[in-house]
Amino acid sequence: MNLLPLVALAAAQSAGPPPPEIAVVVAGAGMTDFAGDTLARVAPEDGSGMFRRTPPAFEVADFEACAGTGVEPEACVREILAARGAASLEGPPTVVVWVGPGPGFLTGWTCVGVGAQPTASGRQRTGLDWSPGQEAANADKAAGCVLAAAAESGW
Repeated sequence: MNLLPLVALAAAQSAGPPPPEIAVVVAGAGMTDFAGDTLARVAPEDGSGMFRRTPPAFEVADFEACAGTGVEPEACVREILAARGAASLEGPPTVVVWVGPGPGFLTGWTCVGVGAQPTASGRQRTGLDWSPGQEAANADKAAGCVLAAAAESGW
């Protein structure tokens, strides 16, 4: 008896659904390389992560005004997304990861989706520790931040 088809079927059934797709833009004031590395760990190009990154309809330059003096970045990003109809775009939800300095070795992340407000503000504003040995904890926080912001789309 050939068990190979049964083993393949069991493996396929245990794999679960594919990870959700999210169009992510990283913007903000510094540490964007660290953010890119963290996102690559959470959403590797092979699709094996907690979500799959897809090409966004927006570019970093679209949010440059949000880094201005006296500007509240989250409100600014939400205003731009709303003005450009991000909530009604075809395809996966858009999330803007706004990166800024944090205290000590922390980098502040604010994950902004297409809704009028955060779905889980405690998860959508977080600090990632870029000191060695924090990669796994950072990946969990980053995934939670992005996924919570993506949920603003209603999925």
